[in-house]
Formats: sequence, C-alpha cells, structure tokens
Amino acid sequence: MHYERIAKTPGIEGIWQGHLSLFDKDHSTAENMIANLEDTAECQGHWIKASVARNGTFTVTNGRNGFSKTYTAR
Repeated sequence: MHYERIAKTPGIEGIWQGHLSLFDKDHSTAENMIANLEDTAECQGHWIKASVARNGTFTVTNGRNGFSKTYTAR
C-alpha cells in the first residue's frame, strides 16, 4: 500500500503520522512518531509540529509524548 511505498523510498529518514493506521497496524511508523494512537471519542487530538531553523535544519515534535527528531537539510 501507500505506507510501504513511502517507507521503501531511498533517503526517507522518518515517517510521522497524525493517527495510527486502523487499516493495518503494520502500515504505521514507530509508535513514538504517531501523534494519536486511539480510535475513540476520547481522542485528544495530539499534534505534530515542525520547526525550521535559518540554517535549514528542522525539528519535528510529537505533542503526545514530546519525542522529537532533528533533520539536516540536503
């Protein structure tokens, strides 16, 4: 499916998701890079934020767990 195609793309350093795939959990990225894991009315709507620095590096942060990763511009 689409996730597999993206995950196999050369040069992809990380896939961030707003929601866990309900179709098939094997079509999701690592749990620390998914903002929302549940499919309930109590879903809190956690965010993913990208902050870009002047030098071109950018940091992506998961609002659910505080996990972040910084990437270097190419």
